[in-house]
Amino acid sequence: MKATLPPGPKAPALAQYLEYSTDPYGLFERCRVRYGDTFTLRMPGQRALVFMCGPEDVDALIAGNYDTFERSADDLCHFVGERALIFMHDQRHKEMRKLMFPVFKREQMRVHGAGMRRVVDETIAGMADGEQRLLQDDMRQLSLRLNLVALFGTDEGRMREFGEHLTAYVAGMMSRSMYGAALLLSGRRIHDLLRSRGEAVRRGRRGVSRWPLQSIADHLGAIEAIMLEEIERCRGLSDEAREARSDILAMLVGARFEDGTALSDRSLCDQLLTFVIAGQETAANALAWVLCSALQSAGTFERMRAEVEQVMGDGFDPERIKELHFMGAVMNESLRLYPIPMSVIRQLKQETRFGAHVLPAGTIVVPCTYLIQRDERVWSDPAEFRPDRFLSGKHSVYEFHPFGTSAWRCIGVHLAEYMMKVVLARIVRQMSFELISSKPIRPVGNGFNATPSEGLPVKVKRLHA
Repeated sequence: MKATLPPGPKAPALAQYLEYSTDPYGLFERCRVRYGDTFTLRMPGQRALVFMCGPEDVDALIAGNYDTFERSADDLCHFVGERALIFMHDQRHKEMRKLMFPVFKREQMRVHGAGMRRVVDETIAGMADGEQRLLQDDMRQLSLRLNLVALFGTDEGRMREFGEHLTAYVAGMMSRSMYGAALLLSGRRIHDLLRSRGEAVRRGRRGVSRWPLQSIADHLGAIEAIMLEEIERCRGLSDEAREARSDILAMLVGARFEDGTALSDRSLCDQLLTFVIAGQETAANALAWVLCSALQSAGTFERMRAEVEQVMGDGFDPERIKELHFMGAVMNESLRLYPIPMSVIRQLKQETRFGAHVLPAGTIVVPCTYLIQRDERVWSDPAEFRPDRFLSGKHSVYEFHPFGTSAWRCIGVHLAEYMMKVVLARIVRQMSFELISSKPIRPVGNGFNATPSEGLPVKVKRLHA
């Protein structure tokens, strides 16, 4: 049978990109109504994207492995260097995940609990009763600090400077103009250009420019300079001193492949930058959606608060975070309704049949997480926020996969889940919020994520310490 692509919108690629960036979930829903479970979208500078949400096709996509697919991460390659785990394939990807896996084990996350609590409580202390805030901004800054604590062991001193440069860098790279340029010109070219233009700052020869493009490059140069300093300092420690640290950098510096080799400085920089950017953006958006969902569901905030008080008493025990089951259910239900990222991208290694379509090798195929997790064939009342559905049993990865699947599942999933629970446990114990948006909160495309519209404006309501 001749290879064919499924039908999809006829609008120009640029028009489809603009629709995707302003109303991503709405675009998915409209395409499913018009074209069915399989449809094709086109973006500027990219190959066609074949989205799938039918149960049989999803089963085949999720069950696939290195022999069937490669991960496609073109939408991220303008952010970080080519040695990052997300750009690796086949045996190289397998070996890198094996090296990193001990660093991100579930039980390892608890060592970060006390430091995370300090950061969250400092953030909460800065919120005055009755003031109006944009929670999206607060969660972005908070998640950055939390990721710095996990990655480097602190968010103080030089790390504060690192955070300022990273915030400016991500803001510039997430703009529609830069994201669009990466699609049109290739993300790798954009990143190589920025690294080249940021060389003077990386070597300490001058400060950050005020010119927009040069400023982005200079912030990247400053970020890499600080990471290289931290790597050199960590390598200079004795084995005993480094093993006494619990941060991710120290563990990665000490990690070895099976042949005894260590990660290079360049590879460490690429891994660390990937972790902090992906960790900040995904955690911030996930937390914003959890808070938004809980605030819109009567009694949910109060029920989370009661659970925290029952489990933690008057204190806070990092070891007992895992006992916050209802909070976990609230998080999962929010991630079901507002998955981050919105889809999981794969590239076919060989010609493959999906239903009535035979797709050629090289086709980009996308199990559409958003549509899969709202499929009425799988979920009862799929549009409703009902956390209790996650208390009655586990759901198959074919039904629920907010952190990806199989060999490409997010390696930092346990860190993300633990971090979110620490944040929510401290917030619900000390405060609540009142949504004050004059319009319904809706998802808006922001790079590879969907964020709450208007930045999630709220009025702060403090309770007690």
